[in-house]
Amino acid sequence: SASTPSPPPRARVLSLGNTEVVDLRIPSEEVAVPVHARGDSEDGAGSPRWVKFTAVDPERQALPEEFVAKLDLASGPTDLVKGVYEGGLKVWEGSLDLVAHLDRNRNRLLQPKATGYGGLGGGGKKGRGAGKKKGRTAAASSERLRCLELGCGHGLPGMYALKSVPRRWRVWFSDFNEEVLAFVTFPNVLMNVDDPSRRAAATFVAGDWNSLGRAVEAQLEQEARQKAEAGIRGG
Repeated sequence: SASTPSPPPRARVLSLGNTEVVDLRIPSEEVAVPVHARGDSEDGAGSPRWVKFTAVDPERQALPEEFVAKLDLASGPTDLVKGVYEGGLKVWEGSLDLVAHLDRNRNRLLQPKATGYGGLGGGGKKGRGAGKKKGRTAAASSERLRCLELGCGHGLPGMYALKSVPRRWRVWFSDFNEEVLAFVTFPNVLMNVDDPSRRAAATFVAGDWNSLGRAVEAQLEQEARQKAEAGIRGG
């Protein structure tokens, strides 16, 4: 009889080490993303700018033997095996397109005003309700905005957000395979994000998307409790 497939791994937040002390002797290669100006075609008309990353070379990275065995199953044309390996070692073209889109539309998509917190709105109109909006904006200015990259793999779009937008952004990198996060995404963040405070704004979540929301909520609740307890001790 056919064996019953294993249930997908529940999502969980990973603790991947100290980002203050970093050994960057990691097999790597450069990934360059062409960004064409608005109106330029991508077939050569107009010279692109380049957004560059240093990315782990999985072919030269020492991966766990158990994970390598999973990769042997994924040698077909799809680069993945459902419920086993979801293609995180490959730099997918869609991630390059997303980096280019974010770069072309950075002011519109990634600045605080894109979240509704960037100003009073309505061209700065005064009148009824203006004070409430201003208070909301002031309160939100101390909050950290969150970005979630689903199926992150190498994490290029998430790293772009960490490097290129206001410091209040926090980026959650989510991938099905813990090994991808530990041996590819995390080293990529270390190699590309120089500021330790920005590295600390990265959170890594492994496992199935169906339980991702619960894992994120549990992590935020834990951090809120720790912050409250620290405030009590400090007071």
